[in-house]
This record gives sequence, C-alpha cells and structure tokens, in this order.
Amino acid sequence: MRIFCTICVVMTLLLPQTQGQVAKKVVAELFTNTRCSICAARIPGLKQNLENHPEVLIISTHPSAPYASCVLHQHNPAENDGRTSHYGVYGATPRLVVQGEVIPGSDLSNANIFTNQINQTTPFSLGVREIRKGNDSVEVVVTIHAVSTHAEQTGSLYVAYVEDTLSYNAPNGETEHWGVFRKAFSPVSGANIALPASGDSLSWTSSIAVNDSWVLQNMKVIAVLSNQFNLVLQSESTTALELQAATTLYDQMDLSVRFWPNPVQSILQIQGVEGVWSVTTITGKELRSGRNSARKELVHLDLSDIPAGIYMFQTTSGSLRFIKAE
Repeated sequence: MRIFCTICVVMTLLLPQTQGQVAKKVVAELFTNTRCSICAARIPGLKQNLENHPEVLIISTHPSAPYASCVLHQHNPAENDGRTSHYGVYGATPRLVVQGEVIPGSDLSNANIFTNQINQTTPFSLGVREIRKGNDSVEVVVTIHAVSTHAEQTGSLYVAYVEDTLSYNAPNGETEHWGVFRKAFSPVSGANIALPASGDSLSWTSSIAVNDSWVLQNMKVIAVLSNQFNLVLQSESTTALELQAATTLYDQMDLSVRFWPNPVQSILQIQGVEGVWSVTTITGKELRSGRNSARKELVHLDLSDIPAGIYMFQTTSGSLRFIKAE
C-alpha cells in the first residue's frame, strides 16, 4: 500500500500576532490484546474513566505480544507493533500512554490519569479534514497553526485512522472495542515537522487505500502533534457526524481558507474567503452569513452566544467543520 505525503508552509504575514494560547486536547493511547485476560479485567475501569472524560481522544493499538493471534493485531501487524515499540512498551498488555507519557501502575480507572492533563494550554491549534474518495481511498489534510510565540522548533505528527466503536466477541470476553487503530497516514513514529513560527501555518497531506473490512461510518482520523521529547503539543480528530453533513463539499474545498482557533469559545477568525460565506449547524440551519470582497480580508466572527457543539463554515467552494466550546 502506498502512502503519499506533501508538506507545504503557508506564510501568513498579514495575520495579527495572537497572544493567547488554545486549550490542549488530551489523547490516550491504549496498548491491548483481544486474547489478554488481564486487559479484559482492567479495561472496563478505563472505559468508565473515558465516559467521565468524553473530551479525551482514545487510540487502541494491538501488538503481537503477548498473543500474536489477536485478530485486531493481525489486521495490521507491522504498524501495531511499530507504534508499541515507539513508546518502548512492547511485551505486555495493557499499557496506557497519556499525552506521550507512559502511565505507571495498573489502575486505569484512576481519574488523575486524565484530570492532571486537563485545562492545559498550547501555542498550537490543529485542523483535520478527512476527504473520502468514494470507497477507494481516504485523504487527510492536517493544518498546524501557531497561535502564539513559542520555543518549539521541530515536532512529530502521528496521524491514525481508527474505528471509533467496533463490535467483536473477543476470546478474552470483550465485546465492544473503542478507538481501534486500523492504519496510519503517517509513519508510526510520526512524520518529522519543522514547526511554524507564531502566526504561521503548515499543512500536511497524506492518502491511504480503504480496506473492505472497515466500517466507514465508524471511522475517524486522530492527529497527534508531539515535540522532540515525545510529549503531546496538541491533538485533534474528525467525526463521522462531520462527514455525513459535508462529505460532498470536502472534495472541492479551497485549502487557502483558514479559521482559528478551533475549538473556539468566542471570536472565530477567518481568512482566505472571497464571496458569500455562512455558519450553519450540522443539519444546515444558518446562524451567520456574510460576503468578503477579497481573500486577504480578515473576518472576526463573534460566536459567544451560540451553544457548544459542532458547526460548519460554508463557502461556495466547500465546507469546514469547527467546534464551539463552552
């Protein structure tokens, strides 16, 4: 299977320097095995923990140790083992990595695993777009925007395609599996990235072929940006809901259109639009609209009065998803 990647740096000299940072999302990587009885005993505690923290992104990777006969491992042996070895946790399951740090101990239900990481901020925001080319291939575009001054120079971008919920009667008794890793758009150790300076952006693109065993309506992309010490700087994901609302528009979207921050709490800034634009709910109800006379015109859109949720920014050339936070 071939993976095509391109990287382009977008210089945005006309953008104002943003002093504030954005909320950092939390990503947890679980290393488990469907034949591991210890996993079956401990993972329910983790699932309860995740239900209490629905904002946490989860990626479940299935290495060959202790059981190479695990069918979720066999689906993609090299990349499952490769990601496990990346953290040096190969050999026993379950193991948990949160924000790039290996969690010691066996109590996966401990709320501090996540609460110690929540309410952190970062100078980077990520935008992730999933473009499905029929049933044959999937393209992903990840945009990294530096919203404020920072000292980071190089980073690593890991982009995984996961099955959000998978029903499978595993030998260890598990029947529902969350965030099952299927295929990486990037190398499993991450793609090397020269991080943009404050006010600048970088776009990274990759494509993979679709596997017939994937339930496409349950698939989503999770992107994880880490620094040179393997600690997570920011993460972001797509949702199946987004694709149902705007799949036909993604193929035409002009990549010069950008908005930030995402998630947004009050003011959404937009650049690159020429002509009519609108903000809608995922069901198509229009909440805001306007017209730009030139692409360089910067739009400051006050969304402080709309409820938290997923919304679409629509133009004549396509649609992009954004999240309104509390």
